[in-house]
Amino acid sequence: MAPDGVRHTVVTPDDHGPIIQIVAWFAMVVMILATTLRLSVRYLTSHIPGIDDAIVVGSMLVNIAGVIAISLAVTQGLGKRESKLSEQQVSRAGQDVFVSSIMYILAVSLAKISTLSFIERVVPANKYRREIKGSLVFLLAWMVISIIVYGCQCGSSAPWKPHSEAKCFNIVAFWSAATGIDVLTDICLIFVPGWIVWDLHMNKTQKRIVFGVFASRGVVIAACILRATYLKDIDGSGDPMFDSVPYHVATQCHAMLNTIITCLPGFKPFMDRANTGLLSISFKSRLAGGVYDKTFTEYAMTSLRRVVHPHGIGNSGARPLKSVKGSLQNKFAGAQRSFRPDEYSQHADVFSESRILNDSRSQTEEDRSDRLIIRYTTDWTVRVQDEGARSNSDATSSR
Repeated sequence: MAPDGVRHTVVTPDDHGPIIQIVAWFAMVVMILATTLRLSVRYLTSHIPGIDDAIVVGSMLVNIAGVIAISLAVTQGLGKRESKLSEQQVSRAGQDVFVSSIMYILAVSLAKISTLSFIERVVPANKYRREIKGSLVFLLAWMVISIIVYGCQCGSSAPWKPHSEAKCFNIVAFWSAATGIDVLTDICLIFVPGWIVWDLHMNKTQKRIVFGVFASRGVVIAACILRATYLKDIDGSGDPMFDSVPYHVATQCHAMLNTIITCLPGFKPFMDRANTGLLSISFKSRLAGGVYDKTFTEYAMTSLRRVVHPHGIGNSGARPLKSVKGSLQNKFAGAQRSFRPDEYSQHADVFSESRILNDSRSQTEEDRSDRLIIRYTTDWTVRVQDEGARSNSDATSSR
């Protein structure tokens, strides 16, 4: 007979703990694959990770720590009939569950913060930023408060000790309140991006696809509600170690789904569909005045309603842009060609010419300022010249 503390992944009528391990480790593998795919797409498109990528990696690592903690709890007897466990095993399992719950709060909060950080990078520069930053502050505050409150549920006493006489608050009430806030924030993370996207100059099919990606958080909401339902089922149970298996399975699924759904907007199919209005991935980054810099730190999406020429409608002119250099690596090989001036070894001079479209409506209409409408066209001229030929040309002209 195996000694106490040594567990095998075998489900028996008196031991349902292996179910937690199987589901948690499978969900963790899917989460790691989703995060890796997101980071790969991010590297291939911009080569520089954003703050939202770093946060989602943090959520992944915290989830891994939570899976390890809940697996240790199963090893100590979680999911087994409490009558077959010693008081020491119950205490150790409760301690591991406590650590796993802290990791759960942290992982879910980081996943939502990563989503908000992503939205902040793609929205227009001067719109919605204040609301998004306020939401970020709220999520950070809620995360810290939740961890402190849960950690001090029994005051200075350890909440995992069996038959403790310490006065603890109702943990079911705490998780019910947390569930309400989780569902509310998830609903906001669905409709706020949809509200922003619907104002962009994109066709309706692309808008629906972008909205559908964020609407996939509905799966997270369902998992959150299911978790709360299982928690109420074990409230007052005479054998919480055995009866809490569905609750812990739902908890692990909810935590992993949060991170997986957070990775979806970073996948390449989404970026390909959204690059006409939501994401700026053709060039590195668009700065003020029309300069595309190589230091790409965010997707800068600005309003297209600004007036380029203050002298009036119909005026146009060429504006020299920043000359850029890069490395030539068979850019013209294959069926498709890349025309990004920052990826050539030649010297590239880029000019733009903007013309205001003639429109009978006044340009100072503020009643439709919330609509992002293109009101001018821009023609681009790219002159590419080898460095050697450029030097010879300069030497000839100086004679």
